[in-house]
Amino acid sequence: MAEGVFRRMTKADTRVDAIDSAGTGAYHEGCAPDPRTMTVLANNGETEYGHTARKVRSSDFRDFDYILAMDGENLHDLTRSQRRIVKNSGADAAPAKLMLFGDFGGRKGEE
Repeated sequence: MAEGVFRRMTKADTRVDAIDSAGTGAYHEGCAPDPRTMTVLANNGETEYGHTARKVRSSDFRDFDYILAMDGENLHDLTRSQRRIVKNSGADAAPAKLMLFGDFGGRKGEE
């Protein structure tokens, strides 16, 4: 849902090039969004959202400027993954800035 909302909020912002979402676990990999999510999005004017769940890939740390975590546990998992990539492949392989979603929206430290 956060991806759909973020896409809508940044639609006219030329600074935003690519938005994607992925999980730190593969629990729902390959699945479409929950129907309740789609209902909430539609009720709020987002009717063009399509997504298939996937797990975070090593290339995400290279391909995206920012990776936003929804909570501290996910941020911890992402930080560990990024450190492993840097250790194995060098800093150029994972330059993405990791932060909590709330930090990006001006609510420092909030999940």
